[in-house]
Amino acid sequence: TIEGARPKHLYDVDVQNLQSTLATGLVYYQASWGVALSFALNTKNYEQDIENFNSFASIEFIWRF
Repeated sequence: TIEGARPKHLYDVDVQNLQSTLATGLVYYQASWGVALSFALNTKNYEQDIENFNSFASIEFIWRF
């Protein structure tokens, strides 16, 4: 956890009080296959973060036998 006993080698961080996440995605299916795409954008979690936003994307392939 962020609060409580932690190992001494970890840096202190201050949690950003206001955080938000935006997520979206698409799914396309055919009879025997499909593909799903997703994307998420997060504001910074800690005041010490260098970047104002963090993001990630994923792609998933579906195949039916």
